[in-house]
Amino acid sequence: MLFLLNFIARLPDKALYFLADVLAVILFHLVRYRRATVDENILRAFPEKSAADRLHIAKDFYFHIADVVVELLMQSRMSREQLFQRVDVVGIEYLHACVKKNQSVILLSAHQGNWEWMLAAVASSIQYPLDALYRPLHNSVMEQFFIKIRSRFDASMIPAEKAARVILKLRREVRAFGILGDQNPRRRDDKYWTIFMGVETPVAVGPERIAKLTGYPLFYVSMERLSRGRYRCVIAPLLESPYSGEGEISQKYMSVVEANIRKQPECWMWSHHRWRYRREDCPKAA
Repeated sequence: MLFLLNFIARLPDKALYFLADVLAVILFHLVRYRRATVDENILRAFPEKSAADRLHIAKDFYFHIADVVVELLMQSRMSREQLFQRVDVVGIEYLHACVKKNQSVILLSAHQGNWEWMLAAVASSIQYPLDALYRPLHNSVMEQFFIKIRSRFDASMIPAEKAARVILKLRREVRAFGILGDQNPRRRDDKYWTIFMGVETPVAVGPERIAKLTGYPLFYVSMERLSRGRYRCVIAPLLESPYSGEGEISQKYMSVVEANIRKQPECWMWSHHRWRYRREDCPKAA
């Protein structure tokens, strides 16, 4: 499997995007990969849209996610110069200002656009280490394959369950910590409930707890698709300490995620089980 992936990654970009088109057709029409979940999520988020419009978003999503797959393979052999030819980074001066103050930062983002290239571009643009939180895969071979690709541009990966301990251990160092917090927390996990895309939605409280524990400033990193293989990564201030009120950070974060989804709905991860359960399905302590 790894041999095949490494072989495919060496193909020219045009060939990879042709394969992405084929993959999208297979996923959407033949395999119907998570079609029910995608259709249900889009209906929940956009009940006001016509069935034709929702179908259009779904189709475009499959072509977009297929592009993200092959672009991850491209990343395995991409140079830094090639990366910046494809990704424009805007707002990096905010992070440079934090460096001058010896201030670590928390970068919040979502599974929007190409989040893999976003991580690579930001890590390559800042003057201190970037540690990204992630959920380890069950397959150790594929786990190492993806970590190797993600680490090519100076990013380090921290398993999410170890995040708080590792971040506190590194408090004396100036670092950036990247978190994609838009996915569904497990039922047993602590969570905050907010309205997201018009739906009552649980949000993992980990990012909020880490921010309050450290006092680090929060920035949101958006990833806008400009054209095929071209993106704009925008870094903008989100919130600063002192943080107050339960859910303040989570609510602000999810409102920005929603705003970006509404700009480019086809570029969000609709195949994720984002609304897998309701509040009443959770343990009473949640």
